[in-house]
Amino acid sequence: MYKLFLTFLCVFAIGQLAQAQFVFDPFEVIPDSNPNYYQPVYYGGVSDSSYITSTLETSIVHDGSAAWRYAWQVERAASWGGYAKVEMWHPDDNAVWNLSAFQNLSIWYYNAVPSTDPSRVHLRIELYDVSDVPINTRDAGQVEFWYSFEYVLDQAPGWNEIVLPLEDVGPAATQGSNGFWRTGWAGVTGNNTLDLNMIKGIGFEVSIDAPQVPGVYHTGQIIFDQLSFKGSRPLPLIFFNGKVIPSFVKSYFAWNGSLGVEPGMGRIPEHNGLKWVQSPGQGWTGNVMEFDPQYLSYRWMEDSLKFWIKAPTGTSTLRVQFGDIHGNSVKELINEPPGGYNDTWTFIAVPLRDIDTYESGSSFDTAAVFEI
Repeated sequence: MYKLFLTFLCVFAIGQLAQAQFVFDPFEVIPDSNPNYYQPVYYGGVSDSSYITSTLETSIVHDGSAAWRYAWQVERAASWGGYAKVEMWHPDDNAVWNLSAFQNLSIWYYNAVPSTDPSRVHLRIELYDVSDVPINTRDAGQVEFWYSFEYVLDQAPGWNEIVLPLEDVGPAATQGSNGFWRTGWAGVTGNNTLDLNMIKGIGFEVSIDAPQVPGVYHTGQIIFDQLSFKGSRPLPLIFFNGKVIPSFVKSYFAWNGSLGVEPGMGRIPEHNGLKWVQSPGQGWTGNVMEFDPQYLSYRWMEDSLKFWIKAPTGTSTLRVQFGDIHGNSVKELINEPPGGYNDTWTFIAVPLRDIDTYESGSSFDTAAVFEI
């Protein structure tokens, strides 16, 4: 009977992927014609006189062959001012955009026609989080509504980039381009946490300040190009923390063995260990750990599965296997360390890039890993 003590730590965040980039929308077509958004795209305003007009721009372009010209008009129709906006929602009722792998939102803009009301109108880029409401919600008033504040509508024409951290920075967001804030002006409280893995929609709003002045309209035009998400976010995925198996992990042994927490048996005396007991005569078996699907595509080529193991002499090759939500799996053999196991703690690191994700003809989805 083999008995192994393990301390697992799986870290999917080495920090060497600062240039990781996901082009969310290159704006080669306007949102109204983009099948990646729920149609029709929502246009709204504080009044009928506050609106956005979208057209395809092919002369003033930062990347590719086209950009999105966003022409706006706003009226101070309410006591607090007014707004006009466009909301783009995920097209699948049962899916969301998972942005948790990234650090920043990036978008290029060209302020083609500056605001006719200088210093009084600003841009808001908004995220709509459905972590605490039904996943098919497409109503900004019924989601966690996260605002950013961009003071760019008075600038002279020319290309500039907004780099917006995907962070909840509270009221500091009003200082401009430094993060998001759930102000409570719209939407629901939910869990009051910016859950980047549960983004159902993205909005672009122009807001004008108080006081109320009905019948007076202000205008401008801005061109957007290359909406992207950049930078790899450090997101350690820990299967065992030296005390307990985290609650988000479902752990079970396949057959003829067991894996359980053993008090005081960790590598550090005050820590616990995971005790793996394999019944005699079993050529192979093992433990499975399941968790919510993880987006690992932008870290797979850089990161490693890491753990400490204490195993008796005679323990031979181990195998690690990953599974995705589509039923595909890939595996990697973990050979004995030089000199073999000898009942002392040994550190093991398995580079994920060494695992063949096209093994046996499968197409393993590193964007939806859910078990090891």
